[in-house]
Amino acid sequence: MRSAILALMASSFLFSQGLLAHGPEEFEDVPPGLVQANLTDRPAVEGLQLMLLEGQQQGLMVSYQGTQPLMLHGKANEPFLRFSDNGVEANLDSRTWQQMQGQNNSGADDQSTNWVSVASNNRYAWMDPRLSTAAPTSNTGERQTLTQWQIAVTHDEQQSHVGGELYWRPLAETDHDHDHDHDHDHDDHSHDH
Repeated sequence: MRSAILALMASSFLFSQGLLAHGPEEFEDVPPGLVQANLTDRPAVEGLQLMLLEGQQQGLMVSYQGTQPLMLHGKANEPFLRFSDNGVEANLDSRTWQQMQGQNNSGADDQSTNWVSVASNNRYAWMDPRLSTAAPTSNTGERQTLTQWQIAVTHDEQQSHVGGELYWRPLAETDHDHDHDHDHDHDDHSHDH
């Protein structure tokens, strides 16, 4: 009982000093907004599903149930990820793969391959460096498109891409505006664009 009274007295003192107060003043260095991605371009590939993963660093989840192998290319158009009946394989020689692993580029030829299995199913998610960019240097308080992002795709010897834009979204923007941006980001169907 005595310790409960002491805890209550300490809490009352801290609260009276503003040290336990709740509200905006207890947060420091909160960014005025976030850099986010949207997904606007999808290849018309049967069995391909795409989903953006939100977070401090954004990612992409790909699920592929097609009959022909599907390859995603890295930043230098090198072979990066391969989806097939055997699951998902990553090219260890891919400069993009090496960057994601925190490795220095080995200087391998951009088209060399060293495939290793990374998933036995046909689904894989990763934090792709193409889905990040610096925040704008000035905050207008409004959404700002910063840049486009794109990942080249090869399927059945046909080239296409997955892509979208990276934009700055102020934290003061309403949830309704944000939800509208993501209405199509989690769509499970391929679209022609």
